[in-house]
Amino acid sequence: MAVDFDAMALRARTSLRELSEDIDTLKAEIDFKGLPTYTKAAVYKQFQKLSRTSVDKYIAELEAEGTTLQKKIHGSIEVYNLSIEDIIKIYEKKGEKKWRDRHDEATVIFVNSLKGGVTKTVSTVSIAQGFRLTPDLVKEDLRIAVIDMDPQGSATMFLNHHYTVNNFDYTAAQICVNPHLSREEILEKGFVNSNVPGVKLMPASIEDGFVASSWMGIHEELKSEGYNTPVYDLLKTNLIDKIKHDFDFIFLDTGPHLDPLLMNSFVASHFLIMPAPPAHVDMHSTLKFLERLPSMIKEIETNGSQTNIIGFYGFLTKFIPSKEEHRTSQRHYVKTLDDMLPENLPSSEAFNKVGQSYETVLTIQGKDYDGSKVSLKLAADAVKKLASALFYQVERDLEKVK
Repeated sequence: MAVDFDAMALRARTSLRELSEDIDTLKAEIDFKGLPTYTKAAVYKQFQKLSRTSVDKYIAELEAEGTTLQKKIHGSIEVYNLSIEDIIKIYEKKGEKKWRDRHDEATVIFVNSLKGGVTKTVSTVSIAQGFRLTPDLVKEDLRIAVIDMDPQGSATMFLNHHYTVNNFDYTAAQICVNPHLSREEILEKGFVNSNVPGVKLMPASIEDGFVASSWMGIHEELKSEGYNTPVYDLLKTNLIDKIKHDFDFIFLDTGPHLDPLLMNSFVASHFLIMPAPPAHVDMHSTLKFLERLPSMIKEIETNGSQTNIIGFYGFLTKFIPSKEEHRTSQRHYVKTLDDMLPENLPSSEAFNKVGQSYETVLTIQGKDYDGSKVSLKLAADAVKKLASALFYQVERDLEKVK
């Protein structure tokens, strides 16, 4: 009896939809809140450049202007229950300058590796959210875009799982090979909201894999129609350059494949960020990837493109400081890479556990987490430290090339 692949595909689609609906139902049942909120006292204790007096002053001004700020009952008293968006409004009342006041174009960050299982997507999504949610960075009011170019759609799953069920027509791969699309069309049709306000997502689709495999042929067709953009410039020219004034940071996530989407990401990026797994078998594959980089850059240049990579940073993932093997790997990475970020992502079950509900350690709070609250907090704190370290490293290196 022949295998009925169509029936199996239909069952798979049904299961995907059921998984997504089950998560939504569970969150509704437990009154899932997700993102952190802060009392007034927590704001001036945790956020930079804010004092008790200034917080009182700017909250009073916001309310006098008609802004409604949420409150909750704590014990027998009513206290403020402020969101990140509320705190941004406080900074705006204070007149705090934002990143976009100093930089008029988006900075593109590509978290890359050809080694699967190194938490590349988890790192991409977590750092992108960390840029928006880390207290040290909230004053910057960063506008973040995450462009998912992995046909498996893992980043899409974390940021808006509803878009993993059906194909999405305006993916990065599709936009790259459609040069006639305008900025307005890309922003309207290509981006969706994520579970963090201020972080936009361009979802991926399984169809992107077919576009990537046909990339060279599609490029030849474009040339025959008069479009002479180099084959590895399509992402930069047809997508990034059109939206570079609408975001402060754009994060790129590709699959662990040496394909045209990865090569285009090199050309479009200002900074490369590499997860550095410490297990020796993973480290070996990662070092092989680094060894191949010169030949990849040469191929890009041979095909008429140029890279403009300002910095390349590594950071340790799944790191256990007590393991000698991990410390040995750390020494090899420090010796090999120009820059290693001073923070890392530790080995923690929290990163895997939160993924079961399509969340990250920054978008789920202790009351909604079925696991060790201590482990969750440690993982979330590690992400915030890594995001902050990356932000300030990028800021320093951008200043050097001005």
